[in-house]
Amino acid sequence: MRKPSSQTICLLLLFVAGGTIALAGTGCGGIKWEYDFIAAESQANLEQRDLFIYFRRWSSPRCAELESDWLLSAPQVKPALKDSVNCWLEWDWSQEIARKYHVRGYPAFVLLRPNKKATVLAGAITLEQFLEFVARAKTPPPPAAKP
Repeated sequence: MRKPSSQTICLLLLFVAGGTIALAGTGCGGIKWEYDFIAAESQANLEQRDLFIYFRRWSSPRCAELESDWLLSAPQVKPALKDSVNCWLEWDWSQEIARKYHVRGYPAFVLLRPNKKATVLAGAITLEQFLEFVARAKTPPPPAAKP
């Protein structure tokens, strides 16, 4: 049997990784995901919308659990994120962005408001904790008291 070339192995790895990324985003409750951070950030800035970032790792069972029916695919999540620009980032290729928002592990969520205030939640969480995180992060601060 002939040994596969390095080019064949690279193409196979790209196919598998690309398929994993593409399939992972399609089943998450109908949420529209952007996979390019610069495009997502630009769109959020241009439209003055929240930027929701999901940091995940392709090989993490915890991330796969969060993407299942009980969290990111749960029917309550789509309305919570409908007004946001939603960005799905792979941990292995997004370290610089993670550092920017002080994210040290995966899975992690960042909600960045148009005023640049970022709220971060990391680790495996419940649906209720996730919905509370989104609601709290989207709640505008009270107006400043007038002297």
